[in-house]
Amino acid sequence: MHEEKGTYTGAAVPPIHKDTPADIVGVLRRLPPAFPGTLVELMKWRGCTVEELAENALTSRWTISRLRNDADYESSMDAIVGVCVGLSLPPAIYPEVIRKAGHSFRAIERHAAYQQLLPQMYIFGWDILQFNEALAEWGFTPIGQVD
Repeated sequence: MHEEKGTYTGAAVPPIHKDTPADIVGVLRRLPPAFPGTLVELMKWRGCTVEELAENALTSRWTISRLRNDADYESSMDAIVGVCVGLSLPPAIYPEVIRKAGHSFRAIERHAAYQQLLPQMYIFGWDILQFNEALAEWGFTPIGQVD
């Protein structure tokens, strides 16, 4: 293996984000019990506006606003996964977000795909389009409003 000073030569790909374990635990401890407050806190943590998250998750500003403000809003699992991708949530955080949104992974193929792809999204720094490409490679429809 070729080694140059400052060149990464390890087998694993280094994470894109600089989220430390301390950062992640701090965020988890700050998350309120209800999903709307959790989403607000995560958006603050990532420095993300409603408009930016809507774009990053391929959803509407209206959907993000409802998720942030209406505890009774019944979101789809696809919408919540889109939010997790849009915020590039670490594997230690997204299961809690999914749970707080009233969802859980079930023993169905699409959910198995999510469980495989969400950690990769974080590690490799995928955006929603790259996430959707990976879903499509396995024969699944994309999440979000793809034109």
